[in-house]
Formats: sequence, structure tokens, C-alpha cells
Amino acid sequence: MTRGIISFVFDDGYSEIMSDALPLLEKYKIKATIAVPIETEKVAKTENSNVSSLSSWKEYCFKKGHELGAHGKNHSPLSTLSEEQIRQDLSESKTATNASSLIYPGGAFDPRVKRIATEYFSSARTTKRGFETFPPKDKYELCTFNATQKNFAPWKWNFWALRAMVENKWLIETFHHVNHPDKIHSVQLTELEAHIKFINQLPIRIATIGQVISENKVAQ
Repeated sequence: MTRGIISFVFDDGYSEIMSDALPLLEKYKIKATIAVPIETEKVAKTENSNVSSLSSWKEYCFKKGHELGAHGKNHSPLSTLSEEQIRQDLSESKTATNASSLIYPGGAFDPRVKRIATEYFSSARTTKRGFETFPPKDKYELCTFNATQKNFAPWKWNFWALRAMVENKWLIETFHHVNHPDKIHSVQLTELEAHIKFINQLPIRIATIGQVISENKVAQ
């Protein structure tokens, strides 16, 4: 019997996630949520990074069984847009990805964004730090732990995983880059694997955001 849930999320669709990080997860039979904007070429230019196209991500997720999450049109903070622009952005994101989970670009949202998000998606993840309950108190304000070079250490994240199990909580772990020392939101692949190995020893369940939310719907 398992206690607690862990979800792995990878934001922005960076190419090394497809080539390096996900094969590692697949080695341990882990499915993740991949948040990809529609206009990946604009994100690549803005972030000065290699970003795989949305079509490539759709094909990869379908083939490997990962969840494709919506991440806006071009990664613009939704809270800076007009209500009409927010609706257009989320509508286009839904159509392009057919996703049930929204990952707010940059974690930016306000009451308008949240209200419109409920019309298109089953849940939305913020960048607010913390554990989630199951079912979540507010599925359109899902909390997470966001990995950076400064805060990611296997022992620390192993502790959070252990706490999620003991307290029967939902831990959503968010990653961006791997093996990019020039990027703040990057972790070393070897350290990520050490963390995954620890999790695999725990009686804790690993599921995508979409799986957790859909199961809650059935329970209701």
C-alpha cells in the first residue's frame, strides 16, 4: 500500500528534457507532465535555449505516455494581459495541446486568469511553494517545489518526498533545465537520478497532474 503522491513537471519544453531527463524517468517507469507553450521558437529566442517544437512534444508524449500540459501561447505572463487576450491565449493553448492541465507561464495568475482557466482546463499549477492535499483545496492554485541550482540537493528533496509519504500529501516537483550550469533553473542529471532512486524505494505513488485530478473527479 502506498501513501502520498509525487508528480514530476518539466516546464517550457527545453530540448535536453526530451533527450536527457525523460529517458532517465522512463528508465524508472515514471510518467511526467510536460508544460509546453505553442510558440516554442519565441521562447527559445527569449531564453537563449534550445526548445523542441510543440509538434515534437505532442508526438513524444503520445509515444511515451507522458502528459502534455498547456503553458500559454508564447510564455507571456497571463496576468499582464487583457481579459480578451487571456481568453484567446488559453483557448488557443487548449486547442493546440488538448491538455487538461494548465501550467501558468511564469506562475503568473490573478482572479481573471483563474476564472477563465476553469473554462478550459481541469487544473492549473502555480509557482507557490508548498505541498498539496489530496484532493487539493483549490485545483486552480496547485502549489509546487521549484528546482533551481541553489535549492536542489538530493538529500533535501528526498526529505520532502519522505514528508509527502509520511503526511500523505501530494508533492509536485517542477524542473526546467538539466546539466546547464549557466541556467538558474537547472539541476544535474546525476543528482536527479539519485533523487529518483530514493523515491523508488518509498511506498509512495508517482502520477501525472492529470492522473491525480481525473481520479479525484471519479471519486467525487
